[in-house]
Amino acid sequence: MLKHHHAPEDRDTTRHANPPSGIRRWLRPVLNAKNSALANWREKILFAVLATALTLSLTAFVPAILVGIRERLWGLVTIDLAVYLGTWFFFIFRGIRYELRVCGAVALVYVVGLNVCAQVGLYSGGPAYLFTCAILAGLLIGLKAAVVAVVVNALTLIVLGYLIADGQLPGQHLFFPSMARA
Repeated sequence: MLKHHHAPEDRDTTRHANPPSGIRRWLRPVLNAKNSALANWREKILFAVLATALTLSLTAFVPAILVGIRERLWGLVTIDLAVYLGTWFFFIFRGIRYELRVCGAVALVYVVGLNVCAQVGLYSGGPAYLFTCAILAGLLIGLKAAVVAVVVNALTLIVLGYLIADGQLPGQHLFFPSMARA
């Protein structure tokens, strides 16, 4: 009997392409068999949002911290650092109840939006973060949470508009005071 020799391209290489099982376990959401399909999908979406945020935000986080330190914007540095660490917290500690993690994640997005609006003004990316907060609330929690988020955002923008018109918030410029802040 002749033995069949496989050509290198016929071999199964997926065994070598996959990360070790410990890393694979850490890189996927924790799903509960008792949960509904919708709850499991929401868990997957939250996991993906947090993982993407941690990965992509590094491109903005590092320069923001450097600019904040150079321009002595300690409030901005503190909030950016707290939000980034909070995102890691909700990503790593998946044993915390889903409702608490998702409310915390949505609150972090709100804090970023509020901080950007207060520090840089309404002509910045702050309102986009507030809008994202409402979308995430609807997607990850439900319609009632989305409506609450929209109402909170509207009230936030009204209060910020009043404070800007009254001159109580410094640094409200149509354009950024420096290209580093842009």
